[in-house]
Amino acid sequence: MAKHARGFEVISELTDLEALTLRSVTLDGLDLLLPLERLTILDLKLGGTHDLTQLPKVGRLRYVELWMIRGLHDLDAIAGPGTPRVPVPTGPPQGRPAAVAT
Repeated sequence: MAKHARGFEVISELTDLEALTLRSVTLDGLDLLLPLERLTILDLKLGGTHDLTQLPKVGRLRYVELWMIRGLHDLDAIAGPGTPRVPVPTGPPQGRPAAVAT
């Protein structure tokens, strides 16, 4: 869902939802995602949602991506126990050599 401003609360009625991407959406908090008990994937991109205290209570999250969220300074909610841990690969993509400075 992208840049949706009105009627957004209807998302809490989609209880069978397993994956959700919110792009350029700002929420006061994640309370309206609590009814999404089957949610395993959550992407928050380019929004202004900075209260993530309810994140550990949202669905059955296995993967969470937070990307360029304005005003997100407190990472305690995503650092606590029960928060999904996904290793982030580092280095050049597979099949591409690393650039070498000369």
